[in-house]
Amino acid sequence: MLARVAESLYWTARNLERAENVGRMLEVTHALALDSGADQVGAEVWEPAIEATGDMQLFREHHLRADERSAVWFLTFSDLNPNSLRACVSRARENARGVRDALPPDVWEALNALDQTVARWTASRLAQDGVFQLCLDVRRGLRLVEGSVDAEMMRDAAWHFLNLGRFLERASTAARLLEARWRVSGVMSLEGAREVPPAEWRALVGAAVTPSTLMAASPGELTPDAAVRLLVMDERFPRSVTYALQRVEDSLLELEACGASGRGATGRDMVAEVRHMLTQLDPPPSGAALTELLDGLQKQCNLIGAQIAACFFDYPHDDPTGHDRQRPQAARQAQN
Repeated sequence: MLARVAESLYWTARNLERAENVGRMLEVTHALALDSGADQVGAEVWEPAIEATGDMQLFREHHLRADERSAVWFLTFSDLNPNSLRACVSRARENARGVRDALPPDVWEALNALDQTVARWTASRLAQDGVFQLCLDVRRGLRLVEGSVDAEMMRDAAWHFLNLGRFLERASTAARLLEARWRVSGVMSLEGAREVPPAEWRALVGAAVTPSTLMAASPGELTPDAAVRLLVMDERFPRSVTYALQRVEDSLLELEACGASGRGATGRDMVAEVRHMLTQLDPPPSGAALTELLDGLQKQCNLIGAQIAACFFDYPHDDPTGHDRQRPQAARQAQN
């Protein structure tokens, strides 16, 4: 498979997963804001949502404060945010458009329909129909793409590159989600940390898990320990760090077996090492140790992404210091 094709498939999946994560965070934060009451809605509610996307610095460059109006616009349609919901879906479509021959027609049609659905949303429609309807439309479109991929594609190299992008993005986001909520809430501080209401904990976990799954996993009161076990350590929960890394490791193993890795190490050893470390955590760390773990997981995901890029796509990693971003594709495609 050409490096250009593999790269485009990988970033198609990463951008779709990123769009889903933005939509999930937006939906549960909006619900939390409604439950909190008009006099309490502000930075404590909306900043964690922006932190979880990794774009707080960019947000502060253009907005004075985080409230419903500024945060929702920034996360959905802002041209200033390269990781807005609309930007992620649009980038995913552009990547897929260049490699349509590697995708079943149903996958391309589903992705194209999702892009058109998002494009039909405007600021006035968002104000009229609300955030929940937007997130519902996006979630349905993403599920159609995901279902078409799983139902139509052979488990060949193309499918595994999609799998790599999807689950590496998911692992990184799960770690950032926990860290962002706790940092803004003050849970990580040793002094002066406020008591986080149960509604905020459920909003945090609700960005990754449906209510029925949450009730099955934690039938009693949701605690920080239970949240870490579910989002980081659980080997059966599809949106946990451990589960996602297992899927990344599986796909790298298959790509090695079919001879797709011709430029050195694929990063599978790094993935296996991180996953093994997570399986040994019992009980989960807390306080400063948890801060270090979550920060380390994000850095490891960036390093794994860099190794995948170097091995399969043969170009330098874009941002080894933090939030992983996509390199513009036009120049890369021209080179190939």
